[in-house]
Amino acid sequence: MTRFVHTLAALLRLQADFPLEFNNLFDAFFISAVGLAAEGRSHTPAKSKRRSRMKKLALIAAISMLFPAMSFAKAPERTYTGQIMDAACAKAGNHEAGYKMTGTNTPKDCTMACNKSGSALVLFNKATKSVYQLDNQDEAKALAGENVRVRGTLDQATKTIHVDKISAASPTH
Repeated sequence: MTRFVHTLAALLRLQADFPLEFNNLFDAFFISAVGLAAEGRSHTPAKSKRRSRMKKLALIAAISMLFPAMSFAKAPERTYTGQIMDAACAKAGNHEAGYKMTGTNTPKDCTMACNKSGSALVLFNKATKSVYQLDNQDEAKALAGENVRVRGTLDQATKTIHVDKISAASPTH
């Protein structure tokens, strides 16, 4: 029974750390575990042994369901700053080659010309030399070549920002 109490205490601490993700799972586990514990006291020794094994299995199953849920916690939403550029110019860090190749002379015209040629729109942060893919190309087109703030979540594996909102920023950002 003390193992059960220690496990329950650990789950309470875990639930306090992740209240939104684990409320339903924790409630279901708590109700079933407490119910099993209460039922186990009124049975014969043979049934009690079997119930004890079932409680342990239920506990192991409930705990094992917690670990995958923790790995799928949503990344925090952040604001990223930079310029909406085409991927080719962002790789170079500027539009100089793009201006010559497309015959344009503004960041917006260069970005749109390269985008029409198949280069994806990205967010380029000049200060950190970071390039982020954008999952919402249509919203990015409206602000092509401009300094922007992108609100969204970053998928670290693909360096893709899942865009919530893109808004114009002042040139000093």
